Amino acid sequence: MAPDPSTQTPLPAAAVARRLGIAPATLRTWDRRYGVGPKQHQAGQHRRYTAADLARLEAIQNLVLQGVTVADAAQQIGVQTTSRRRRGRVEVPGPGTTIATPGPARPVTSRHVRETALRLDADRLVTLLHRAVGDLGVIDAWDTVVRPALVWLGERWQSNDSCIAAEHVLSDCASAVFTSLARRSSVASTRPALLVCAPGDEHVLPLHALAAALTERRVRNCVIGPSTPVSVTAEAIRRLNPATVLVWSQLEQTADPAALTEQPRIRSGHRMAAAGPGWAHLQLPARVERPDSMGAAVALLAGAAGE
Repeated sequence: MAPDPSTQTPLPAAAVARRLGIAPATLRTWDRRYGVGPKQHQAGQHRRYTAADLARLEAIQNLVLQGVTVADAAQQIGVQTTSRRRRGRVEVPGPGTTIATPGPARPVTSRHVRETALRLDADRLVTLLHRAVGDLGVIDAWDTVVRPALVWLGERWQSNDSCIAAEHVLSDCASAVFTSLARRSSVASTRPALLVCAPGDEHVLPLHALAAALTERRVRNCVIGPSTPVSVTAEAIRRLNPATVLVWSQLEQTADPAALTEQPRIRSGHRMAAAGPGWAHLQLPARVERPDSMGAAVALLAGAAGE
């Protein structure tokens, strides 16, 4: 028999966010805007989600991934969203309840994403990005949806101030989506891929996309973050014993060869890779591999992890 939901231990918000594959901040936004937080929550206390609360959120997320807005999804399962103070009792669909679903959603395009970013609609952006990844996979979503939108916005920075805010919102939303996906699944490989930005390089978003794509392939990975000093990378190599170290440089001025060459040699050995357009002008040592696309980088890192 299925366990009685009323006897299960309520979960904190962070655990629920991990279960759903979304950022905790998104979960809080859903609660504040659409009234889909825990039914028993009292002001001044930490949010704790029961099994019924989680079932309601999973039903909402299933609709969101099909292209329904969060507000419409909440209404479809019976949540009243007009006002948190006037909200009535939340009805959770029972085991036999049929939830209305929309027809096939249109494919997400780069144009959809950039126009939504220009409206600064972060909630809708997260929905679109989750759909794009679900339909295409991480690599194709990055190559055909996210990166072209970022490039389009970036090319208009100097002539249109609104593009600056849009680019930041899109970067933040994409980072949140990719990070949540990277933490979502179990992994099979034993030695991780270590992903770092070159010293002075702040473009960590491609590494979050790489991490999510590696998780799709069940490859362990660790993203250190933006502007990683050479000494920090060296210490991470000693601690993690990675199969591969990939250093990302977006710009020529941050492509420091020391980040690749001045690293410790570990007994089990590891491969070094330079990724990103910043390395294009440099002649690198023969032992440093240079994948020329996100897909090539994933293939390299996954292959090394399986050796």
